[in-house]
Amino acid sequence: MNLANPKSILFAASVLIVIFPPDLAPAEKALIVANHLAVELVVYTGFAALLSTRLARAGYLRLKPVIDRVAGAILGALGLRLLLDR
Repeated sequence: MNLANPKSILFAASVLIVIFPPDLAPAEKALIVANHLAVELVVYTGFAALLSTRLARAGYLRLKPVIDRVAGAILGALGLRLLLDR
């Protein structure tokens, strides 16, 4: 689903760069990527199932501005960490 979205690929790559050390073995990197794919499949499937209900969709739309601000703050903190650590 996200393979066609370059922003999501760049986001995932930047998070992996910030969190994991650069000297990982190729097998460890492959395991991390496979785990990331599995988590995305589970999470997005769960979101789709949950937000298919009217009540959950209404609650999400009501809280969307707060969720967006919190997510933006987290992404900003990760970006700042990347800038300061490198």
